[in-house]
Amino acid sequence: MPAVSRDLRAQDAQHHGHVGDARSRQPAADEDRDADVVCSAAPDHLDAGLRSSASTGRWVGDELWVHTSHLKEGFLQRTQGLLLSDKAEMDERLFRYGDILVNIMMISDPAYLSQPFVYSKLYVRLPQGAMDPYPCQAYNHVPMPEGHVPMRLPFVTHIYNQGFMSHGIPLEAARGGEQTMFPEYQDYMKKLPPNPPLEEILAEGAKQRQRQDAIREQSTGR
Repeated sequence: MPAVSRDLRAQDAQHHGHVGDARSRQPAADEDRDADVVCSAAPDHLDAGLRSSASTGRWVGDELWVHTSHLKEGFLQRTQGLLLSDKAEMDERLFRYGDILVNIMMISDPAYLSQPFVYSKLYVRLPQGAMDPYPCQAYNHVPMPEGHVPMRLPFVTHIYNQGFMSHGIPLEAARGGEQTMFPEYQDYMKKLPPNPPLEEILAEGAKQRQRQDAIREQSTGR
């Protein structure tokens, strides 16, 4: 990798923030969001009103290593829906390869993850690049009665099971888990028993919906 000055590396990593002496991530002055500030040393204390998290970083050669803790509970990725607890922590490795900035993220969570979740993002340097504004507004795509709260309790699995079965995926494999990350799991899948008949899944789905509706009515007093 070509030699890169610290100033240039920090400039190319603006999507993540900057390395400084700040004690936590503070709101940006010109934007209504949290600015990602990477501390050069572990914070002595955290502000009670901390909005996001606390990150510490150090340079290891041409890489920026960042550790983030005190994350608030939320979702790993909105498209996947996997929950994260407030005990989750994240380690990142940021490095530049030519005009490409690589960010490798490793997320650990003792509450929901049996192994770290690892994924990466690539950013291409565009000196003259510009992003057009994309204003968003709230919109209710699915009309609901007043007071109705959409919910899906953990035992409700029929929606996913029908989709997996339609693609020939064993239900045990569809549950995921660290073992499904490795190539040898493909050989294990061949030994799994066949899925139950679709009629059995549909009948179980009807029971799950009835149970969830009963819990919803009990919680709302309706």
